[in-house]
Order: sequence, then structure tokens, then C-alpha cells
Amino acid sequence: MNQTQTPNFAFTDDEEKYLKKMRKGEKIQCLSANDSEYYAFLDMCKIKFHGFFLCHVANGKEIYYGKIGKNMFQNVLFETDFLRVFIDSREKENLRFYVNQNGNSVKYSNTYSSDQNDEKLVIYLEDDYFAQFVLFDCRLPNKTSQIIVTDSSKINLRTFAFSYISQLLPNLKFPDIIKRSSEKLFNEVEEQDGE
Repeated sequence: MNQTQTPNFAFTDDEEKYLKKMRKGEKIQCLSANDSEYYAFLDMCKIKFHGFFLCHVANGKEIYYGKIGKNMFQNVLFETDFLRVFIDSREKENLRFYVNQNGNSVKYSNTYSSDQNDEKLVIYLEDDYFAQFVLFDCRLPNKTSQIIVTDSSKINLRTFAFSYISQLLPNLKFPDIIKRSSEKLFNEVEEQDGE
């Protein structure tokens, strides 16, 4: 990660439209990560998360950002890389994603088709109240899935999510963190800006 490039963090026109819809309270979520900051919003309310994982795979390359408690891990090429995802769940049966990776964007849904067959988006988010696992996989007939739990099932969803993630990304550099991830580690929250 010693390479540098000029970042383009500006919102695209499509992202601006999503932000307007979020302000209206529509069911749109935004997750964003770069070298040092991780954010999650639902309807413009910042989520104070304990577990965060955001991964995009395309063209045989993956970029991911993760944070469990205060422990951060990532796979990026440049220090200025970023990944921003809008999850549009207004239509329950037709989950849509807008992915902005370093200024290059793509829209995913169940109807998405491409010559690539490796495109995936994986998201895990957990706070005091809920855990969420979101998946887009272009190889499957039903390409999108989202599971949200709000009770003691959070531990089960966390186990399922990180098992899937470790299978998808066998070289992922989080196994040591996960091995010592007790409930205490997941409940460790770093003070986030704006609070």
C-alpha cells in the first residue's frame, strides 16, 4: 500500500439521488470505507457498528475493508482507494446496489448480466440492535440476498457470514482476529466522528 494516486471521493450524480432519497426516509443504506474511515448510514442516521465488512470482487480482483471492534483489516492497492455502496431495499423482492469503487461505478440487481462471472458484493454489519448480511453473486439465478436479525441470532448470523467470507477470500488477513473474537471484541466500539 505504498503507492499513491489522486482520490476522487466526490459523489456521483446517482449517489446524490440516493442521498436525497435517504433524506426522505426511504429504505436506502450507505456504507463507505477508505484507508482510515468506515461509515454506515441508514436513512441519514449513522450506525455505531461493532462489526463491519465491505467487499467487492470484480475482474479477478477484490477490494475489502473490515473492522471488528477496534481492529481494522483491508486489502487495497493504493492508500487512496475507497469503496462506497448504496443498498436500495425499497422493493423487498428486488434488492439493488450501487457500487462506487475508486470513482468507477456499477449497479447490481437480480437482473444484472455481464460477461464477467466473478462479480460479488459482500457486506456484514453488526451493532447493538441488529446484524445484517448482504450478498450479491452474479453466478446465481437469484443474485441478491439480505438477512437481518435483531436478537440472539446475531451470533449465528456472524458465524455464517464470516464462514462464507473466509471461503470466498481464503487469503483474507482476519483469521487471527476472528479466532480471538469473543463477544467482548465485537462489543468494543471506537468513538466515531459526529457523536
